[in-house]
Amino acid sequence: MRRAQNISQKQLALMSDINKGYLSEIENGISNISVNKLFHIADALGISPKDLFSDIEDDREGDLTTT
Repeated sequence: MRRAQNISQKQLALMSDINKGYLSEIENGISNISVNKLFHIADALGISPKDLFSDIEDDREGDLTTT
């Protein structure tokens, strides 16, 4: 989402009040993110927090069975 809006990590870090290094770690899957910070990033991008998960498939759906 950040790249699609042509926003640099530094810009997003400033916009969402998050350390640039921490933001990089989040984007690279190195660090976990708190819900609070997730909302800060979504707000800075002008999107809903759920939109940050739009590319993630729910693999559990295929695992569910009905009785």
